[in-house]
Amino acid sequence: MLQLDDLLGKRFEKEGKGPETFNCWSLCREVYKRIGLKLPPRDYIYDVAARTEAIERGKADFIELEKAEPFCGVTLKLAGRFHMGVVLADGRRFIHCSRKYGVIIEPLKKYKRTIDGYFRYGKDKPDKG
Repeated sequence: MLQLDDLLGKRFEKEGKGPETFNCWSLCREVYKRIGLKLPPRDYIYDVAARTEAIERGKADFIELEKAEPFCGVTLKLAGRFHMGVVLADGRRFIHCSRKYGVIIEPLKKYKRTIDGYFRYGKDKPDKG
């Protein structure tokens, strides 16, 4: 069983890369590491245009899904900000890093209106040749 309890309550920091503070990308990297996948490092970018460009480039590493599945990434748009987390094994909750609460597990349905999409890290994508 995947152990995540030790992450709960860790503080959010813009430049947090673990193990004591996280931003949303570094938290996703940590969760994926624990399930045996290595996400590439990405600097957390606060310039909106640069961040948008980095997100678009990074989408090549992911397969978009029609619905949530265990341990897929979930992206959200919250008050104009891009945010992400990882869906848990039950497919109904996700772990993410909140500015107010730090690392937290919450129900996906709470964010239903702000969910942008679901993605699976896809270094194993089938060739389109």
